[in-house]
Amino acid sequence: MTLSMSGLIAASKRHSNELRRLSKEPVVQDAAITAVLNVARQICQRVETECAANRGSPAQLEVRSKEAYAWFALLSEEVHVQLHLQALRDARMAARDYLVETRQDAEIHLLPMRGLWRATTRKGIVQHQFSELFACADQPFWQAFFGAFAKQDITAARRLLREMANTDTAREWMTAVEECIPEDEAAPQGVVFDLESVFARVNDQFFAGALEKPQIAWTRRTTRRTFGHYQFARDLLTISRSLDSEQVPDFVVDFIMYHELLHKQHGLTQSGTRLYAHTAAFRTDERKFPRYQEATQALAQLARRRRRR
Repeated sequence: MTLSMSGLIAASKRHSNELRRLSKEPVVQDAAITAVLNVARQICQRVETECAANRGSPAQLEVRSKEAYAWFALLSEEVHVQLHLQALRDARMAARDYLVETRQDAEIHLLPMRGLWRATTRKGIVQHQFSELFACADQPFWQAFFGAFAKQDITAARRLLREMANTDTAREWMTAVEECIPEDEAAPQGVVFDLESVFARVNDQFFAGALEKPQIAWTRRTTRRTFGHYQFARDLLTISRSLDSEQVPDFVVDFIMYHELLHKQHGLTQSGTRLYAHTAAFRTDERKFPRYQEATQALAQLARRRRRR
C-alpha cells in the first residue's frame, strides 16, 4: 500500500524559506529556533496521525512525500537545525565572495530532493537548491563550489558535488535522514541480538534501572562508520545492523547501547551558537564502561573493514 500526502512538498518549501531567512540573522533567538522545531514536529505528528488513520505508516508514503517527512523529522532536533543554519550561512558567504563579480544574487536552499543540486535564474537571482546532505558540508567545500560556479565551470562544480556526496560524512548524514522514517513496527529483535534485552542489561548495570526505555530498533541497513544514533525529539535509539552478527562480541553491542543512552541522559549542551552532544562530562562517563578500550578498538576495526568493501 502506498499513501499520498497532499501539501507536504509545499510545506517543505515554506519551511526552507523560513530557515533561509533565519540563517541571515546575526543572532538567532531561542524563540525562533523553538518555533521552527515546533512546526517540524507538528507536521510529523500530522503525517503520522493521517497515516495511522489509513492503517499505514510514513514508511508507506509515496517517494517524495516520504523524503519530505524524513526531512521534517530530521529538523525536529535542534542540533540538526543548527547545522542546517550554519551550512546556509557558509554557503551564502562563499556565494557572496565569488558571485559579486558576476553581479548576481544567490538564493540558497537545503531541501529533501533526489538530485544533488539544481540552479535556476529568475529576475537576476540564481536560486540554488541543494540536497539536505550538504548540511554537513564545510566552508572549504562551499568556497570551491561557488568558485567553480562563478567561472561557469559546471563540470568542476558537479564533480565537487559528487565527491562530497561520496564522503563518509555525507553518507552517514543521509543515513540519519533515512532512519527518521520509522518501520511499520519497531524492530528490536535482530538475527543475533535482541536490543530489548541489551537495553535492560545496560540500564540495570550502568543506570540503576532508572532510565525510561526509548523506542529501540535496528537500522534498515548496515552503516560504514556510525553504529548508533539517538534522536532526542522522538526518543528513538537505533543501532546499526552491522553489529547484529555472531562476529561481534556482546560487550561491543552493550557499549553502543551505553553510549546512546548517555546521550539520552546528558542531553545537549549549548556553547555560543553551537550545540554539543559529546561534552567533557559525556566523555568522562563514556570511559566508565569497563571494556571501553576494547570496544572502541573493535568498532574502529569494523569501520576499517567496511570502508574497504
